[in-house]
Amino acid sequence: MLTDAQLKPAFHQLIDTIDNKEYLRELYDSIAGLLPIKGDILDGLTQKELERTQQSINQAKSNETISDDLVRQKIAQKWNIQ
Repeated sequence: MLTDAQLKPAFHQLIDTIDNKEYLRELYDSIAGLLPIKGDILDGLTQKELERTQQSINQAKSNETISDDLVRQKIAQKWNIQ
């Protein structure tokens, strides 16, 4: 078992041994997805996602929201779920 002081250098050394660029990219994407987001959470959204988020904020500000229970009822009615 590696100590905290040994872990980062060992991980860097392990990464340096990977020659397969596709594998390295997959590893990076997997690890990056596990880390907390730094900076503004909105930075990672697409333009469409930003627009939908702003629309939701505007609806909430103008009290145009519906409860979770009502959403569940509408889904149950639409799909004929008891």
